[in-house]
Amino acid sequence: MWNSHLANTPNNPIGPTLTLRVGLIGWHQLSRPLIQVLTTIPAIELVGISHIDDTQLNPKLVHSGEKGHNCAPAIFEHYADLLPHIDAVCLALPSWHPAIGAIGLTCLKAGISVIGEHPSHTTLSMAEQLVQAATQHQCILQLGGTEPGEGALQALGQVLSNATVCAIETLHTGPCRSPDRDLSVVFDLLIHDIEHSLSIAQSSIVNITASGTQCDRSGQLDYVTATINFANGRIATLTARHTEHYKQHQITAHCQDAYIQADLRTNQVLIHRQSSPPSHNRTYQQAGWTERVATLNQDPRQTVMTQFFQHVRDGNCPTIAAAEMLQALRIATLIEARAKHVIRQRRSRIQPVAAAPMVIAQ
Repeated sequence: MWNSHLANTPNNPIGPTLTLRVGLIGWHQLSRPLIQVLTTIPAIELVGISHIDDTQLNPKLVHSGEKGHNCAPAIFEHYADLLPHIDAVCLALPSWHPAIGAIGLTCLKAGISVIGEHPSHTTLSMAEQLVQAATQHQCILQLGGTEPGEGALQALGQVLSNATVCAIETLHTGPCRSPDRDLSVVFDLLIHDIEHSLSIAQSSIVNITASGTQCDRSGQLDYVTATINFANGRIATLTARHTEHYKQHQITAHCQDAYIQADLRTNQVLIHRQSSPPSHNRTYQQAGWTERVATLNQDPRQTVMTQFFQHVRDGNCPTIAAAEMLQALRIATLIEARAKHVIRQRRSRIQPVAAAPMVIAQ
């Protein structure tokens, strides 16, 4: 999750009893469920909805998603016209949309706090501008944290708080790249696991190695494996690939006395333990056992957005610093560069072989 907040001075707190005016920018297949979430959060009012990319909004479609008590949104042709009427904005744009950074920056400069998806196209320079704008205008910026599996992540954190972690493995897969989603697997998938690994390892990095491959000549990486060595001796092996037609997202922690698996797609956490000493009460030898950890099964957007709007209302800072966002992006940029360097070295060592002349028997 990327959070930014400045300052010890609240940004004009709204107050616990006053209604927070909220806007929504963007319209795609996930926007209607998002509207339903917004309309069920108490003490906020969805003031208006704006579109981008010249997508025409149908008021009937917009209002058909309303099931809450506080929704009668107006439709704005341009998102800039919406900003004077709101205190916070939700960017209802897919993570791969290239305009998330620019729109978020415009909103922050207008003094509007922003929540949205983790932006895959955001460069390190843009991320620094977003943090700087949030700091300068005393706004709250939260990009990410609404992905499926937040319940599993919370449960994993609780389990690992009492475990001795030796190594971390992650696997994150997704469908092949498409023309409207043409970006490296490092910034689309792997960057999420970089943040998770840093949170689990709780140590500084001493070395990073990476390798990958490209399925075409587009210049984008489709398969990447990175290894991160930490100062406390822990090691993280991260794998992400754009080569499958289904999605997987798993985090595995190899601990001193257990093997812990978190599946963020199914929202499950399993603990595999070694066998216990033989017991006189059993007539068989136990090879081991597996524990299933209870996880929250609610929509992560409900929890994250409720907390975000509470921060905006009270003027309090989120719990995660913006430095973590920039650190993950710097590491992702380094992994991307090193993986591409390995590819260039490999290609330079492959010399073209001249075809032998074809001899046709007479």
